Amino acid sequence: MLSETDIAQLRSTVAGTNILIMSDEVYEHLIFDGRQHQSMLRYPDLYERSFVSFSFGKVYNCTGWKLGYCIAPPAFTKEFRKVHQFNCFSCHSPAQVALAQYLQPEEPYLRLSGQLQAKRDYFRQLMQATPFEEVPSFGSYFEMYSYANISHESDTNMAMRLVKECGVATIPASAFYVDGDDHKVLRFCFAKKETTLEAAAERLKKIS
Repeated sequence: MLSETDIAQLRSTVAGTNILIMSDEVYEHLIFDGRQHQSMLRYPDLYERSFVSFSFGKVYNCTGWKLGYCIAPPAFTKEFRKVHQFNCFSCHSPAQVALAQYLQPEEPYLRLSGQLQAKRDYFRQLMQATPFEEVPSFGSYFEMYSYANISHESDTNMAMRLVKECGVATIPASAFYVDGDDHKVLRFCFAKKETTLEAAAERLKKIS
């Protein structure tokens, strides 16, 4: 989650430069604990240098459809369309038409954060009975957990061990670092049925 302080620093960093911003804001409605999404679109000086991408798949829980949109200044959009014409050609029209209609009522996407926060909170409650330590998440479908007090093995090896010994799949956080930094942290997805979360937490109690 970006804070207002982060935005202020970003504005200062790019001021007077030719730096462009590619802002991935697909989780704009999956924000928890009353926090406010800090979009590039809220700040005219950032918007004028930004490509801001959004996802219908994340907002409407249909990630497999791979449909979204990009907002940018007119001159940028003109160039973006040149790339998009050859980069993405399989978006099916029926889903686009359906989404255009479904966008009209606000309630489905405005209630999303509450629904997902309830799942996150429930998963947190369940995980308290395991030896994993929470690294708080304030948005998205995911929560990070540290296993530093359990083992010193690499996060990749730990992730593999959880699959083999517990049947629980995670993502090693080092996969998101250019240099593969390993902080003994794994990413769990809590956007699951409650019974699935309960079963996973029960299995994770046994890890040592």
